[in-house]
Amino acid sequence: MFVSSLHDSFIRTVPHYSASKAAVAMLVNELAHEFGPHGIRVNAVSPGFVPKAPVPLAVDTERDRIRALIPLGRVGEPRQVAKVLAVLLCDQ
Repeated sequence: MFVSSLHDSFIRTVPHYSASKAAVAMLVNELAHEFGPHGIRVNAVSPGFVPKAPVPLAVDTERDRIRALIPLGRVGEPRQVAKVLAVLLCDQ
């Protein structure tokens, strides 16, 4: 199980970060191709904006601009990512 970022395929204007996330995505694809026939699952979760702590935004317009970029209109929470990971790690 790998945790990446949506920046494995979207530009962040931080080339070294985006390149490392793209490398994780390709590693997952290669490992899944190699180990899938043996019944071994290889997955990655690439969450969007999930702050480690509340992120204060300077002005309401900045908050609105960020929310407009997110289809659900809100940032993610670490526990939501953890739930997805738990499902993918489950054998059922």
